Amino acid sequence: MIASDNLLRWNRFLSPRYLASKVQEKGASWCLRRVVSGVILVLVSIVLGPLVVSLVLARVRFMRSGTLLKRIGHLALEPDCYVKSGLLGWRPRYCGVLLVRGRAVNPCLLHYWSRYIKIVSNPFLVMLLWPLEKIPFLHCRTDWMSLPDRGKMLVIPAVYPIQTKYEAQHGGRPLLTLSSSDYERGWRCLQELGVPQDAWFVCLHVREGGYLPRLAYHSYRDADIFTYLLAVESIVERGGWVIRMGDPTMKPLPRMTRVIDYVHSEVRCDWMDVFCFSQCRFILGTTSGPCNVSLVFGVPCALTNFAPMGHGAFSGRDVWIPKLYRSVSEQRYLTFAEVLKSPLRGLYRTKDFDADGVSLVDNRPEEIRDLAVEMMDRLDGNLHYSAEDERFQRRFKALLEAEPMYGTCARVGRDFLRKYAWLLPDEAAQD
Repeated sequence: MIASDNLLRWNRFLSPRYLASKVQEKGASWCLRRVVSGVILVLVSIVLGPLVVSLVLARVRFMRSGTLLKRIGHLALEPDCYVKSGLLGWRPRYCGVLLVRGRAVNPCLLHYWSRYIKIVSNPFLVMLLWPLEKIPFLHCRTDWMSLPDRGKMLVIPAVYPIQTKYEAQHGGRPLLTLSSSDYERGWRCLQELGVPQDAWFVCLHVREGGYLPRLAYHSYRDADIFTYLLAVESIVERGGWVIRMGDPTMKPLPRMTRVIDYVHSEVRCDWMDVFCFSQCRFILGTTSGPCNVSLVFGVPCALTNFAPMGHGAFSGRDVWIPKLYRSVSEQRYLTFAEVLKSPLRGLYRTKDFDADGVSLVDNRPEEIRDLAVEMMDRLDGNLHYSAEDERFQRRFKALLEAEPMYGTCARVGRDFLRKYAWLLPDEAAQD
């Protein structure tokens, strides 16, 4: 099936109809480069024919993705879904090979995946193997997943059914665990920053636009770090420490007891990032890639200001609350049904929200604090959900699952649903 899919793609790659349509869309020079590269691929396949056949029969596949090595969220999520879908039997078992050209966004995290994937970073070997990576029969996309009876789809939303099934079959066992050497040097580093060895800590990551300014179309996912200080105080009051994660372009935090503004410290590096995300008690974050690092190490996430609303957190360990949607023309909040039963649920560019006359409303400081407290109570074993809480949860998830692929085993924040129950449809109307 995979080979036939690749053959179809290769035939289309050089078909006159396809090229004619691209001449109009992208110009003759683009098509000329396309034809030349296609011819080169054919010649390479002929010259290396026996080797190609041997690799195909040995089920060797070169992993490809436009963002796998460039974004830490993709470097965590794409291999995670690739490996789990294999464990579930949802794709053929391959010997995955990843060619690394240049420096990965986080070399330490990349190294951890070598347990499941053959990582090739030697420049000479990469140069030799590069032509093989281009042959359609020998590559597989990690940003696309094949699901039973559903065909191929992007890693989001494929992560939702993959994670749900994996948790049901394997109990959610994380694929990655921190090495003893990284554990020891990570704690030595924290102790130098003043964190005692026996302390517990929470990673705080709030997305800002400075890291990827050219991707301003994702600014709807940003939030204000200062609206998280109330939650930080609650964590500290419970005896925890807070380590603020991210990059140096972020706004500095004010000096606070038991709070480390790690992004502006000299110890910030790739392996320390992995240590913090993998060893924190939980991450308090937003819709941003670094939270996926905690996912692959089995660390719970309390995700706030989540957008788009129609997605949601990934794991049964997680809790999350979305940004609210407000109609600019009518000056009112949109109900959850108005968002989740319409195309608004999947908008992912700031200009699209503007075009539809919708503004996103950030979570309030007390809402963020309440979610952090819910997660701490949950981890302490002191959390109670009432019958009414369960009804609210079912009503929201029924809306979320109006698009079945986006059903998630993560819970929506208890206090958030209590506060905004008036945005939920009546149970009778929903049934």
